[in-house]
Amino acid sequence: MTTQMEPLTATLSLDAAWCRCADRRRHAHHHDRLLLVETDFDELLELLELAVTWQELDYSDAAVVPPERWNDFAMTHVWRDQDRMERLFGLATDVALRAASGAVGGAQLLELVAR
Repeated sequence: MTTQMEPLTATLSLDAAWCRCADRRRHAHHHDRLLLVETDFDELLELLELAVTWQELDYSDAAVVPPERWNDFAMTHVWRDQDRMERLFGLATDVALRAASGAVGGAQLLELVAR
């Protein structure tokens, strides 16, 4: 009988512990969760929910990597599919910061899509 391990999750956890980037030093828990978005749909949903609500809720006291850092975060970490992760974080950044630029906000965007 062979034992199945979760190699990617275990690898990411180990890599996260050794990561020396500024986001890891400032927001270790959220940093490590962001590293899982490629393989964990719940973490991906958390990122998208954060992006959609960024301009609508007060995250000033939350220990999270802010959207202004998400593109750099994606580019400075190693992923199975680098291009896909850069697109994903780019899209999440765009959604999070769109309301600040006066464009359609995240909740409004979801309402438009639901119609």
